[in-house]
Amino acid sequence: EAPLTVEIGLGKDTHLLELAAAHPDRCFVGLEYARKKFDKVLRKIARRGGLENLRIIHADVTRVFDAIFPPQSLERVYVLFPDPWPKKRHQRRRVLNPEFVARIATRMAPGALLEARTDNVEYLEQIVEVLGGSPALENAAGPDPYRLEPLDPEHHFPTLFERKFRARGLPIHYFYYRRRD
Repeated sequence: EAPLTVEIGLGKDTHLLELAAAHPDRCFVGLEYARKKFDKVLRKIARRGGLENLRIIHADVTRVFDAIFPPQSLERVYVLFPDPWPKKRHQRRRVLNPEFVARIATRMAPGALLEARTDNVEYLEQIVEVLGGSPALENAAGPDPYRLEPLDPEHHFPTLFERKFRARGLPIHYFYYRRRD
């Protein structure tokens, strides 16, 4: 019954834990493929305690996404600093590709928000093309395809990567795309 938020690719980050702690009235699900990263997040959850509204799943998101989330069940989707797979022959593994974004959109409720962040300029170009080319999504951040600052800084939860990149003076690219009605 509670609004459902999913984060794809947790890494070792506490972003979803912080969100779950700040919003006990909502439900959160995190998906992570790498076992070591999954185990680290699991230990962080255990140390923190009290996050009854959070579940994490060790799985390949592209294989289980449709089975886990019913159509139009997601209020918010985060894809934060996904692996850029910089080698040309590996780029097909990027999670923000047209096919998977179309599948994500079917699981988003009308008006739900997809938020993505990246520091990788090469991946940035693909994200602009994929999100901008999705007929199910519309840019919620204004006329530009991405922003260089969070849309809502007051309610923004930075990731570990984000803090590290900002400390080094590197730009972060923020994407906000809403599910069309």
